[in-house]
Amino acid sequence: MNIKFYTKILLLAIFMNGISLAQCPTSTTGDYGDCEMAMGWTWNGADCGFVSGCGLVTNWGDDYSEYIFTSYDECTSTCQVENYPGDVNFDGSLNVVDIVLIIGYIIGNNEFSEVQINIGDYNEDGFLNVVDIVSLVNIILNGLPQRDTWEIISEDILEPNCAAACHESGTFFAEQTDLILTADVAYEQLIDRIPRNESAWADGLVLLSSMGGQPGEIQSFLWEKINLPNRDHFYDDHPYYGEIMPLGGPFLSNGELAFIQEWIHAGAPETGAVADELHLLDESVWEAPPFEPLEIPENGVQFHLGPFEIWDGYEREVFSYQPIGNDDYVYINQYEILLSPGSHHMIFYTYPENVTVDNLPSECGLFVDQFPPPAYELRDLHDQNGVYNYQSLCYMGLQTFFAGTQWPYMNYHFPPGVALKVPPSFGVDINSHFLNYSGNAPSGEIYGNIYFVEPEEVQHVADIFMLNNTDINLPGNETTTITRNYMFPGQFNAGFLGNGSDGDIDEIYIFQLFSHAHERMDRFDVKLIGGPNDGQVIYTALDWEHPPILELNPPLVLEHGMGLKLEATYTNNTNNTISYGLLGANEMMILFGHYYTD
Repeated sequence: MNIKFYTKILLLAIFMNGISLAQCPTSTTGDYGDCEMAMGWTWNGADCGFVSGCGLVTNWGDDYSEYIFTSYDECTSTCQVENYPGDVNFDGSLNVVDIVLIIGYIIGNNEFSEVQINIGDYNEDGFLNVVDIVSLVNIILNGLPQRDTWEIISEDILEPNCAAACHESGTFFAEQTDLILTADVAYEQLIDRIPRNESAWADGLVLLSSMGGQPGEIQSFLWEKINLPNRDHFYDDHPYYGEIMPLGGPFLSNGELAFIQEWIHAGAPETGAVADELHLLDESVWEAPPFEPLEIPENGVQFHLGPFEIWDGYEREVFSYQPIGNDDYVYINQYEILLSPGSHHMIFYTYPENVTVDNLPSECGLFVDQFPPPAYELRDLHDQNGVYNYQSLCYMGLQTFFAGTQWPYMNYHFPPGVALKVPPSFGVDINSHFLNYSGNAPSGEIYGNIYFVEPEEVQHVADIFMLNNTDINLPGNETTTITRNYMFPGQFNAGFLGNGSDGDIDEIYIFQLFSHAHERMDRFDVKLIGGPNDGQVIYTALDWEHPPILELNPPLVLEHGMGLKLEATYTNNTNNTISYGLLGANEMMILFGHYYTD
């Protein structure tokens, strides 16, 4: 198998060109009117499907009668095999991308449909193998024109990864960023345009520079936003640029990045083949460096927890209260968190001012005799058998979210001029949750830095809200979608730090959103209620372990009568009903947010 693989790589290394092929026009049932008359089989872009309609002429006046077939086999043999030899991604072109996909199928990295196998089986011997690779490479070596580099970038990279997820016309993200990345308008939207991000604009960047060479690269905001291997520079040197994109991943491969970089160096032309498609052979994605301690901040404080044992074949969730040692009010505008492998999440909780043991439920008197919790003491949420520690549960009843992440590393800067104001004798109750069901994470360790800013630099004092739905009921072996509406101000649990509660403000300016759920979550959406963008999706998480931290610049303004709709979909593949709970075997549905009020 390895010999075949390297043989194919050697063959690929000698060519650059691709071949574009004729194709049947695409159409579906809705293209022939609203009638239900059975018509035949047509090509829909990926396969043949049966259509009905009012006649053989499309709604836009094209006569497709010669492309309406009497059988599925006739349709596929005409539209797929004869006109599409080797074009396994159905993009109308036979090129290196198709060869890469076929290689992946042969070595077991890709799955193909029966249609794709038949298309790739050039010699029609019933097998898709290296013999077909050689034949298809020979076709490409005839020297027919290949696709434009920008066409590949826009249709194969930006459209599925950026436009389909966020930057599509009419979506909240497209309006918020003033950027649409669908293939039909992406080039005009990007080239030499001033970015909406004020910090990038102030640094002299354009969305995509046509200057070419290294100057074109360093002046392109797009490159800053997608260049995952350079994330340390991105977060350390440009704290207000937002997040690496696509938001929450999956991120672009090293090969896709090299392909785009070469195109930018060539001046980012709209036409012409200026980047080597062989870059796309590299499907690896950058990974974070080994776990190492964070540097201690010059103006701030560092928290450290661990290393501590993670029980083999189970999970461990601990708390540790750590004061920051401040005698007066301080302002915080940045926090940095690093988690060792195996972490589910890390959250900095705090407690409202003037809270004492008397604020705890009476039944907690048996377990808690001081407040805040004992400093630097490791407190388990539950033991190795899943039995809860009631002392920890009692303290949790008064906790307030302060900061947190499910990412292995995060370095978050508040917007310019915005900071959290915390009172004297402030402390954080560090909540760290590690999983070790595989046995590969025997210990857990975290570092957290909080950075201070001088009061005169603060224009907006921020605060925190948390929307927590505990009404979760997931029947066994079913997929369930739960929706909850939270209207402002009455249903917002806000004002945790006393810097603007929901009872004395008319509007809030939200600049960060962050969701939290457990492993059975498939999707977590947040939609706007009310206002001109009513119903728009403003936040989506597709990865329960690493939900995106959405930074809103400019901030999202919520006025009285507006709200947020939380919609989460879960798949419970067990035989038991799952409900809300703190263990990984339970589920959660929480949205955290940072905001200011003026």
